[in-house]
Amino acid sequence: MSSDRNLLLAGDVGGTKTNLGLFERPAGGAPRLLRSGHYASPDFPGLAPMLAAFLGEDGGRVGAACFGVPGPVLANRTRTPNLAWELDGGELAKTSGIAAVQLVNDLVATAEAIPLLGPEDLAVLYPGAPGAPAESNRALLAAGTGLGMALLPWIDGRHVPVASEGFVFNMPDADHSDWEPSEVAAEGIVWMLEQPPSYTGQNVGMARLREEQGIMASRAERPHTQQATIVTDTHLRPV
Repeated sequence: MSSDRNLLLAGDVGGTKTNLGLFERPAGGAPRLLRSGHYASPDFPGLAPMLAAFLGEDGGRVGAACFGVPGPVLANRTRTPNLAWELDGGELAKTSGIAAVQLVNDLVATAEAIPLLGPEDLAVLYPGAPGAPAESNRALLAAGTGLGMALLPWIDGRHVPVASEGFVFNMPDADHSDWEPSEVAAEGIVWMLEQPPSYTGQNVGMARLREEQGIMASRAERPHTQQATIVTDTHLRPV
């Protein structure tokens, strides 16, 4: 990163609000927050105008930016499920004057930050099984405008975030009448977390789990297809 582009921009984009943080990165040190901004997402037609309002003349000093966004990210592009926003990392870089912009699934971004948390940052809701090995698989849930989810299987000595999606409660014009209750999806998540590391990488739909494993039985009461589950985004690069 050149000396005149010594700033970093991070953002958490949500259907209701977007949080932005501008950081300075001292040589050899951890990023230091310079200022932050909080915006109502529906007040803007897209992310670019919001960045312009936040950055002002600092856009040309930002060497890199990363935004956690809801939903799948493919080829650094996405369409947010609760906003009429089409996001393209390359186009955002050109429009905002930022050297490089990366889009990632929002729960992948959150999952990558888990190792940075200390005991003082955590609140135990349920103690779980004592003595669980560090290499156990993990799951991350985030309830917001939608229900974000990420699985963290243990791969090659680290927990690797794998994005997924729960339910998007406020998706415009969506018919929710035939959606499964949340406990149906939870049963499938618990089953996947109990599988050995050798199971990693297999793509299994809800219908197949119902037929072969006898779980999520409520699906047996209605027609189903093998396309009931979509793997939305996978982030396998070490950080």
